Amino acid sequence: KQWYQRRVRGYELFCISKNFKTPHCVVHTAVDGETCSKWNETCQHYRPELVDELVMRFEAPNSRQRWDNPCFEVGKEGITGQTLEDIDNALFTSGAAPRPNQSTLSP
Repeated sequence: KQWYQRRVRGYELFCISKNFKTPHCVVHTAVDGETCSKWNETCQHYRPELVDELVMRFEAPNSRQRWDNPCFEVGKEGITGQTLEDIDNALFTSGAAPRPNQSTLSP
């Protein structure tokens, strides 16, 4: 069920961007659970138990799924200039919004 909920949320966001004919992308912060906990300790935004639960339930995006594509990965070192340029291109330059399904188009 947890996998299903994650997939539904990702797919739902994809459908929203498709409905509004706007480009979208996924930015995945690829860090391990220990790093997430350490970052949370410094800023103390969330209870440690909640961070542990989120890490346990997290499912990384899969760029082979159309709703997780394009997917950009950011590591512990932060975002690079090239990654920012790629994200900018995906959202603002290419203008490639998800194509509507043939079955949902009005004549």
